[in-house]
Amino acid sequence: MLRGFVSKGIITEQQKDDFLNSVETVAGKIVDDMNAVLAGNKDQELFLKKYGHLRPGSYDITSYNYREKPEYYFPTDYTNKVGYNNNSDTLLTFEFNNQTLGMIEQEIDRMELNINVDQLLRFIKEATASREYAKFQFTKNLDAVLGLIAEWGKTYGFERSELSYLFIKDILHLNKFTVAIDPLDYLKQKIQEGKNWYQESNKIETPQLITSPQDLDIIEHNVAEPNYVTSKMITAQICNLTGITDKAELEGKIVLTEGADPGYDWIFMHPIKGLITKYGGAASHMTIRCAEFGLPAAIGCGEEWYNRLIDANNIELNCANKQIKILG
Repeated sequence: MLRGFVSKGIITEQQKDDFLNSVETVAGKIVDDMNAVLAGNKDQELFLKKYGHLRPGSYDITSYNYREKPEYYFPTDYTNKVGYNNNSDTLLTFEFNNQTLGMIEQEIDRMELNINVDQLLRFIKEATASREYAKFQFTKNLDAVLGLIAEWGKTYGFERSELSYLFIKDILHLNKFTVAIDPLDYLKQKIQEGKNWYQESNKIETPQLITSPQDLDIIEHNVAEPNYVTSKMITAQICNLTGITDKAELEGKIVLTEGADPGYDWIFMHPIKGLITKYGGAASHMTIRCAEFGLPAAIGCGEEWYNRLIDANNIELNCANKQIKILG
């Protein structure tokens, strides 16, 4: 609806960004709480009790959560407050002026919505924050499941990387039925089958978007249009998240990553300059996060741009003009 107001000239792109920047979600609280830990005002154990279940790639059993590997995710050397949340451009409050509110009210009446402008804006804020909080709570259950599977697999001598090839039905099958072979041999067999399935499935190329059966006959690689966040332009060195060996490498960089789920919130604890993700939409987790922090971002750049940026060094991210330029 905010984008619709922009397209009709009711609000500007900057007003939309500033409004979204005023929506506080759980991500902002994570950064604030980490600042408190580093300042000695909050115990790290209490922090991990609240946020320790998060992991990059929420469904990936090979990925360790914050509680298991805090030293990998959290800042250690910064003496000042960490994260993008301490940027002076970050807005804490924003209100539309009376003229704009009147234009929004007229549009609401035109759409025959049985609400007023205050109710609509409050709903957008509360729904955005609540949706992110629901994801945060859901990942607690997901983390518990993955933790139990890892612990269970360890009793059979399997590493997490091996367990990642199992289907959940393979595990449940042990509980519901009597397998014809020894459970250990059964699991080894299923892991090997899973590896074979994974290797074969990687040979199959599919289009990014399937709109008809014909799309599976001829696969076109279209350049995706990312969802740009803020109206800022920045130039910086790009940093591929999968290739870093020291988290200090993130400082002042535009971070490139495939994922965009809650487990990647740890990057906001570091002073990054921008963010580009391969996946994600207009209402995705990272879009909401970057809008909250006022962080320049291109969310969901697609496979073509992602593969180009992996080999790039310096780039220009122009969110106002909706452009990404590789400078070298």
